[in-house]
Amino acid sequence: MNETLKRGAIALAMAAMGVAVVLGGCSKKADTSQPITTVAASASDASGGTTAATDASGQPAVTPSTAKPGQSTATSTGDQRVTVGGKTEAEWKTALPGLEQAAKASPTDTKALQDLAVAQYQLKDYAGAAATYQQMLKIKDDPTTHNNYANVLRDSNQTDAALAQYDLAIKGDAALTVAYANKASLLASTKRQAEALVVYDALIAANPAYFGGYTAKARLLATEKKVAEAIKILDDGLAKVPAADQAKLSELKKQLGG
Repeated sequence: MNETLKRGAIALAMAAMGVAVVLGGCSKKADTSQPITTVAASASDASGGTTAATDASGQPAVTPSTAKPGQSTATSTGDQRVTVGGKTEAEWKTALPGLEQAAKASPTDTKALQDLAVAQYQLKDYAGAAATYQQMLKIKDDPTTHNNYANVLRDSNQTDAALAQYDLAIKGDAALTVAYANKASLLASTKRQAEALVVYDALIAANPAYFGGYTAKARLLATEKKVAEAIKILDDGLAKVPAADQAKLSELKKQLGG
């Protein structure tokens, strides 16, 4: 995978009091333990893209982003779509013609195409963003691009097509935790909790030292009133995750009464 695109899928969008923020860095682990909101990358960067999902109960929440330093998470404030640390809707509209021109001038430049896809997504031109991601995939079959394309399909209510793209992302990179999280969240939001749990099991099996798989599965089990099972999965995780992450599991276990 192109390293620039790969790093775009591995930064983390965390929620604090319902406000999404972007963390830079190059960890491939995405936190699925928090609620999820829409995430999109800034057109100022080459990679990233669009991720959005719901929490384990199917409610809107904060998702792991594909953003990297210089990118942003998108939230909604009133009637205006505002990008935290990025551009307003009006600014995206202003930037769009230049991004379209750049992509037309360099039709195999994945950076130019990614920037355009992000702008299209921010402006809710899902058909345009889907076409741009399809163009990128013709240039290179990249797991991150499959994940980003899946998010566009998801947001345009093409659930089955989105799930298929998440599967391609996971098949291409078993450590791309954001793809598992997005797939499971989509399944949960469409009342397919049993299937979502299977995805979390796959996430844990492929990435046993990653705390987010355990917390996400535990939260979903708790919404299904299976608290004892939720506590058990957290105990399993405590035996496998690094010491630095054990407090996250312990805190959730405490919240569940364990």
